[in-house]
Amino acid sequence: MPSLGPTKPCQLSAWQVVAAVGFVGKVRLPLVRLLLRTEPGDPSEANLQRRALTQAGATLQPDEVLTVDAGFGVAALLSGGVPRFVARVARHFTARRNILPAYKGRGRCPVYGERVRPMPRTHKGKLIAATPPEATAQWGVAGRTVQAQVWDNLVLSTSKPGAPAFRCAVIHDPRSQAPWGLATNLPVSASALWCLSRDRWPVEQLPLAAKQMLGAHRAFVFGGESRHRLPEWALLAGNILA
Repeated sequence: MPSLGPTKPCQLSAWQVVAAVGFVGKVRLPLVRLLLRTEPGDPSEANLQRRALTQAGATLQPDEVLTVDAGFGVAALLSGGVPRFVARVARHFTARRNILPAYKGRGRCPVYGERVRPMPRTHKGKLIAATPPEATAQWGVAGRTVQAQVWDNLVLSTSKPGAPAFRCAVIHDPRSQAPWGLATNLPVSASALWCLSRDRWPVEQLPLAAKQMLGAHRAFVFGGESRHRLPEWALLAGNILA
């Protein structure tokens, strides 16, 4: 499954990495699929992310899912036409229900769905509670119990009912200090979402292999093209060595 995300070296060098994650024996390893640079005419991070999502979504096979970290917004995934995705969301993430609330008989008729806040947050010392979930789940992993809360049929907080819908799950893993917020357009279980999100982590091996096995972090170049070419070759070579 392709995994997309700006690792630290990617952010410094202004490019994005898309990798397919699979097995070599019993080890999960990434395989570089796309290396995208910023465009000279528009070097903004927003433009780079749009291009990365568009190209990553276009290369998805029927049995693949694009997994991304919280640096990629759900709005960009929906507008980019990514057919299948799982995305981490920020702790303050909010959405809306994809139906209008009942009219209360006074004032203007509602045009937006009820706001949904999957995770609680604190604002100016005041706790803002999370919205009660529509469903819950739990499963066992290596002797610990992982729990999840699920909200279905949501739209973006700025969208009206009828916009592209998605689901949200909050995962409570005893091994994590904070819960995970996940958004997806897949009709799969919370445990499957948890597994899919964890499969993004192998992409972090790419820069580690380039630095630790090749010593790329000690190399210095000054030419405009070389500043892109050296880390790209280092990532490819490190991926092969891994």
